[in-house]
Amino acid sequence: MSIADFMDSRYWQWYVSHKPFSFEQEQALQQEALNVLIDSVNTGEITALDGVQTPLSKQIKAHHGLDDFEMNSNWLLSAQDWICPCCMRSKFQISRAGKRGQILAKLVVHHDHMSEAIQAAFNEAFESAGTNVEQVEGLRLVERIGKAFAAYEEVLICEDCNNADTEAKKQVLSPRYFSFSIGQIKQFINIKDHHSHRVDAAKAEDRKSTRLNSSHGYISYAV
Repeated sequence: MSIADFMDSRYWQWYVSHKPFSFEQEQALQQEALNVLIDSVNTGEITALDGVQTPLSKQIKAHHGLDDFEMNSNWLLSAQDWICPCCMRSKFQISRAGKRGQILAKLVVHHDHMSEAIQAAFNEAFESAGTNVEQVEGLRLVERIGKAFAAYEEVLICEDCNNADTEAKKQVLSPRYFSFSIGQIKQFINIKDHHSHRVDAAKAEDRKSTRLNSSHGYISYAV
């Protein structure tokens, strides 16, 4: 969605017409602003957000013949034309029927688990020193170190791709805290619209071996 399209929406026109907000006005106008924003999203004027009544969601409901969504916040807060960077499917293609007759519409932040491995190592050191509670500053330092050694940045992907990572790790008996990057995941998944991915275990094993052999060994995934 372009900035020009957003500024043509009823929500933006409402926002501009009500500026500046006084402190007294702010609370009274919050619900009105939310209603106008939701209406702009539901009518398709604003596509940078999503919801259960947007044009896309109506298309999804018509395709599956179902009305109830199981939709998470990552789906709601991402654009209606969002494409999964791993399997390259659109939101419409990702949507699928769940076991309880609901439409699954979920996106997940995929990340390297190196920070968890480093935190586990630090926790062990704390306990050895007789300290069981880490301080806030220490936790923040561990988080920064974990990001520095992470093999890849956090990235938003569809839940099917994230589940495929979990399933592949089980099939190939990967070390603790190990995870595949989206570039590796896309090499061992079999993709089909409106279905979860099937994992090619042989390709996953090859990707695991490549990943481990290229590790610099700063800290073991098996901590």
